[in-house]
Amino acid sequence: EDEKKEVDFMNEVITCSNVLHAIKSVENLYHIDARIIAAGKVLEKVEQFIRDSNQSDDENAEAAKMKVFSEEFRLIKERAEICESNFSECEGAGWIFAQNLMGISTYFNK
Repeated sequence: EDEKKEVDFMNEVITCSNVLHAIKSVENLYHIDARIIAAGKVLEKVEQFIRDSNQSDDENAEAAKMKVFSEEFRLIKERAEICESNFSECEGAGWIFAQNLMGISTYFNK
């Protein structure tokens, strides 16, 4: 069986055919501390897809909906929001933008 290649869901449209792969991406990103904010952003895209989608008869969309609104994903979203908020507070305090790679911006402080 072909293993799906890793997709940068920060720049990918979420569809019924890839929504479960996006969910798996959130889980994978969340377990890497440096990628928690990225996990939150992909989760936001999946939530938006579910809200905008009329795919109630699609089993992928239904499975994603069950996962996204679980306690585990509520905690992922909460932690990502806290990380992003804390990062935003530090962004202007002498931090200098270094690069953006796969949706992740890095900064350094002199």
